[in-house]
Amino acid sequence: MNYKYIKNYQCNDELMESYFQYTKKVFGFDLKKWRSLGHWKSQYIPHSLIENNKVIANASAAIMKLQIKGKDVDAVQFGSVGVLSEYRGEGLSRVLMKEIIEEYKHYPLIFLFSSLEQYYEKFNFKRFKEITPYIKILDNSRNVEPIKVNLEFEAVKRLLEGNLQNSSIIDAKGNVDFNWFHLMYIHKNNIYYIKDRDIVFLARYNEGTVDVYDIFSQWKVDFEEIKEYILKPDTTEIRFHFTPDWLSVDYDTKPYTEHNMFVLGEFPEDISNFKFPDIAVT
Repeated sequence: MNYKYIKNYQCNDELMESYFQYTKKVFGFDLKKWRSLGHWKSQYIPHSLIENNKVIANASAAIMKLQIKGKDVDAVQFGSVGVLSEYRGEGLSRVLMKEIIEEYKHYPLIFLFSSLEQYYEKFNFKRFKEITPYIKILDNSRNVEPIKVNLEFEAVKRLLEGNLQNSSIIDAKGNVDFNWFHLMYIHKNNIYYIKDRDIVFLARYNEGTVDVYDIFSQWKVDFEEIKEYILKPDTTEIRFHFTPDWLSVDYDTKPYTEHNMFVLGEFPEDISNFKFPDIAVT
């Protein structure tokens, strides 16, 4: 096969259009709008295999700052890893992984998320299992309806970019452009505003369960003080898609089953009962 390895080609309009078509075919979305609104910055770098000016395989690198057990860590998250269906089975993913690992081996931490159980361990990644933090609702006697808002609502941008909340176990604050991807493509219909508290939260409601994806505030949040805004009359369980230790709430945990976290580099062996924030997964 006659292909080339090319990286960091954001100024090449022809290749970028092919990249958008690639993500549309492999993942069901493109990043045109995210890019046009200025959220695709130099911290997000595509690494692709190209055949006849067509992206046939890709692994993108997101340069991030994480907070792990209270310390800032320079890290790289690999995402959009895939191969066009007609080119699979030819070892292209392995070629890309070797290239991109070599490119970023000087970073203290490389990580990614995948449902594949063993593939990334071949590249010396170590698998860490996340948890789903949750609370059971025993008393649901009072509900206050929050305001459902859209992306253009003033408080969304202000609170997302000024959010002061972070977990002391693991978090990814300061990576706002990657958060915008989730708001634009995944949670645009799941945005709520608590006017009395000046808080924005992301939530999905489904048959008695509330999945809370994040809470944005410029002040310390006590979950008991905002719980009534998040509950609905039929709510029996709230699940958090981040580590909610900063919410002053007692929570239980159960295994997270959608994917695993794979880590290469410096990551505390004793870390447990953590959930990397979903809205920072690339």
